Amino acid sequence: MEDALVLARTSSSVTLLHRRDSFRASKVLGNAVLSHPKITVMWNTTVAEFKGNEVRAVPIAFLLSSVARLLSSLELALSPRLTPRNACRRATWSL
Repeated sequence: MEDALVLARTSSSVTLLHRRDSFRASKVLGNAVLSHPKITVMWNTTVAEFKGNEVRAVPIAFLLSSVARLLSSLELALSPRLTPRNACRRATWSL
């Protein structure tokens, strides 16, 4: 959530894929993301797979249906959920 807000400062748009139908973060943080004009949230969505070293488009899957589509990207930032000890790993691919 914080990453989406930081990326929105310098990006023209940010698409946040979220596996659930609601945020578990603080209400203040969730409201900040939802009200930001550059951030679009795609609920119940996950990345289906990554192919190759150069990511031009990412296949995404909607968890509540069998619908899938490609999401094009110029830069992809992954922020996996935190482990119980709050150790966060992060990977970024630039094209």
